[in-house]
Amino acid sequence: LFKTEEGVVMGTVTYMSPEQARGLEVDAGTDIWSLGAVLYEMVAGCLPFEGSTTSEILAAIITKKEPPPLARFARDVPAELERIVEKALRKDREERYQTAKDMLLDLRRLKQKLEVDAEIERCKPPELSSAPASAVSGRQVVIDTAQEPTAQTGEIAAISTTSSAKHLIG
Repeated sequence: LFKTEEGVVMGTVTYMSPEQARGLEVDAGTDIWSLGAVLYEMVAGCLPFEGSTTSEILAAIITKKEPPPLARFARDVPAELERIVEKALRKDREERYQTAKDMLLDLRRLKQKLEVDAEIERCKPPELSSAPASAVSGRQVVIDTAQEPTAQTGEIAAISTTSSAKHLIG
């Protein structure tokens, strides 16, 4: 087993945790930080802490400045994924995931939620779909959501939705 001496900085600078960048003792939290940096880079397309020199990158990692939110780079990033990555990249190792298993459990929960959401969206009838129009057999289906009041004065107006099948456009 190889153990780095305290005060010695080793590793790829862009994926170093703050404690590693300071030359302090490293632990599993350092690996969780590095995984958070990799996940950030995969979603954002850039590193969470950047600089033009190694010293600038180390300074960015060590300072209290947090990386830009993932949503800035990927608008459709789930809020839960952003929370998971932010937690993995917390500067204070006590606020980070304490084990990789904890992080894995959150990632699995997110995956299950996304699968359920996708299945719900897939099973929605066309008139309830989030898309205003969809392609069916090479034809465009238009959903008429116009409201047609049918009530007399003093009565509640009813909303009528025309079947999308009646609006097939060749």
